[in-house]
Amino acid sequence: MMLKYYASQILPRKYIRQLRSAAARRARDRRKQVPFGEGDLLFTLREICGVKNGDVLFVHSSIDGLAMDISPRRILQLLLDTVGPEGTILMPSYPKLTSYAFLQSGQVWDVRRTPSYSGLLTEIFRRMEGTRRSLHPTKSVAARGPRRDELIGEHHTDIRPYGAASPYYKFITAGGKAIGIGVSVRYIAFIHAIDDHLGERFPVTTYRGAPLPGKVLDYSGEPMEVATLAHDLRLSYDPVGLLRRHVPREQAHSLTYKSREFFYADAKTVFEIGVRLAQQGITIYDGRLKTARRRLLTIRSPRRRQPVRERVTQ
Repeated sequence: MMLKYYASQILPRKYIRQLRSAAARRARDRRKQVPFGEGDLLFTLREICGVKNGDVLFVHSSIDGLAMDISPRRILQLLLDTVGPEGTILMPSYPKLTSYAFLQSGQVWDVRRTPSYSGLLTEIFRRMEGTRRSLHPTKSVAARGPRRDELIGEHHTDIRPYGAASPYYKFITAGGKAIGIGVSVRYIAFIHAIDDHLGERFPVTTYRGAPLPGKVLDYSGEPMEVATLAHDLRLSYDPVGLLRRHVPREQAHSLTYKSREFFYADAKTVFEIGVRLAQQGITIYDGRLKTARRRLLTIRSPRRRQPVRERVTQ
């Protein structure tokens, strides 16, 4: 992990993109060689991830990562069947740009028409009859089920995108489960509710300055303004390592099954442990890596490279 990080700071971006693209192609080829059908997905959901009827389920997904010979709509139906009519499903439904870039751009976010760029499954899900998105320009959540409005209805009232009025926090208090199908736990979203819950007491500054106004069209097409903070993506973070080291495996785990990546997490357990750790100064944000990055970026001549590298790796 450290070697990959340092390489990403030293090598030109063009080569980083080429390496990542080649790695992705190899991974896709491996997945295609291992069949994965409906029965495998249902087994993963029920037996590995522990999803059951009536769950409040936050789903992160990648159709490419699953590499299944069934349609995305069929995958959605399997998810809905697994939680049943008593269950509620949530998915991220973000715009194409990062939060800060989107707010700075002045673009209008239309709750009815702006596509979700959080994966193909999320875009199809948001278009389904009975699905509704929260009125948030950068961290919107789409939801479907009996607890839909309870979970997403107040998102636009909180300047912190993962704050107490957000679907992320309400999902936690509802006893929800987060899963990833075709993706690793690195993409887990609700973990940022820890930052917003502690607010100024959180040991890392995760947002870029003051709240910015977001232009939104509501469910009736009427314009409104939603002010929100935007994450500082210059921060490096590692939810994988924190969960592996501090959360019991039965409560949160990232795994590979039949060459596909999956994860599951009990939201309340992860949140409570994360809050306790943050109060001790332990978070998903790795200050040591940021320090290493600054040192690497100060390299100016070949004569200085060796001493800098030695200090970084101590």
